[in-house]
Amino acid sequence: MPLNGVEVRASPATLCNGVETVIAILLRATTNSSGPLHFGGFYGGYYKVTVLYSGRSYNYTAPIKANQTTLLTLHLPSGSSEINFQ
Repeated sequence: MPLNGVEVRASPATLCNGVETVIAILLRATTNSSGPLHFGGFYGGYYKVTVLYSGRSYNYTAPIKANQTTLLTLHLPSGSSEINFQ
């Protein structure tokens, strides 16, 4: 069931020669009762995602693929996740 009022932060990042570079863009949104959020139009190797729920922080890494949408589904409070692409 989608959760309302969950804060989500994401930043595009890349990894090159073992050095991680997090792009200086912090995307922020709060879920509504439908659940999905969209952060579009950014490039990098992956997103670094932090979800704040019920006083806890959950951290995820979600790949970015060219010309595809990354769908990161989070299950809270367990913290398990699924990644799919469209």
